[in-house]
Amino acid sequence: MRSASALGAVALNDFGEGTGTKVEIALDRQTERAPGGLEGSDVLIVDDWAMAPMNEVERRDFLEVCDDRYQCRSTILTSQLPVAKWHAQIGDPTLADSILDRLVHNAHRIELEGESLRKTRARNTASDEELQS
Repeated sequence: MRSASALGAVALNDFGEGTGTKVEIALDRQTERAPGGLEGSDVLIVDDWAMAPMNEVERRDFLEVCDDRYQCRSTILTSQLPVAKWHAQIGDPTLADSILDRLVHNAHRIELEGESLRKTRARNTASDEELQS
């Protein structure tokens, strides 16, 4: 299960689907919009954030989303890129400061260490296949 899907499942479980909580997952810059749009979602999950440098339109749109949600709605980001490199991926220093100010302050960070689970599973699968041969 992808980390974004797992976080969405936990959010729905903790808040309960019957409470009117809306969880929205933005995947690979393609968003399935819930009624009310991004600002109407109680939890917004952005998966694989900052995997590529942002262009001007993406920077301004994302700042607007962050600004609308700041201190009133939850936003969860998953990224393979360390937080220290996000500023460079955003691009424009002023907009990067504004976006990261809204994202990083009051944030709960979970940083995973170690090898990718995909690599570990692939290695285990290859080992199992060799044993069966």
